[in-house]
Amino acid sequence: MIDFKKELDKFNFLNKAPDVSEERTDVSIWLENFNSTLKRIGKEQNETNMQIEEIMIFLDHETKSNSLIKELQSTLAQSQKTSIVECQKLIDVLLTISDQIEDLYHYSLKHEHPERSKHIKLLWDNIGTTLISCGITRIDQVGVTINLQICIPIQIRYDDSLPEGLVLEVLKSGYLYNSEILRKAQVTVNKKEKAGNLHE
Repeated sequence: MIDFKKELDKFNFLNKAPDVSEERTDVSIWLENFNSTLKRIGKEQNETNMQIEEIMIFLDHETKSNSLIKELQSTLAQSQKTSIVECQKLIDVLLTISDQIEDLYHYSLKHEHPERSKHIKLLWDNIGTTLISCGITRIDQVGVTINLQICIPIQIRYDDSLPEGLVLEVLKSGYLYNSEILRKAQVTVNKKEKAGNLHE
């Protein structure tokens, strides 16, 4: 920045000689210097204005970009919430359909219809394979020790010849999606007789 006080101090008007020609020369030099200083100030001011304008354009662009980013983030968050809700509804529907087929499968096993049972078992196995291809695993193992993280004991049977805690029957299959539990299996487990327990 130009310091006008310093520029003016260079010219001591009181100590100048009264010679008119010298005075005119000094005034003209002073005016030339003053004009030169003004031009320099004008040029610097013009450059500063251009820089300020560039900064304002940049800030306006950044504000619009930030606004757009926030809007996109909001839209994405809403879309993810909607997707999660839709996926949960779809899973619930699939499990309901699977439960109905499972009921039919268990019914066919308990009643004497060998051909029908064979077809329903094939259908049941095909559904399990399709679910696995989508990352959904059915929890329906019989003859294994109960895992309380994926099974809920609903019924108990007593048989001393079998290990305690053995899953004897799956009443309703459970499901895992990858490693997340969608629903625990409802099972019948074995318990050994204890002295004094009477069961019919």
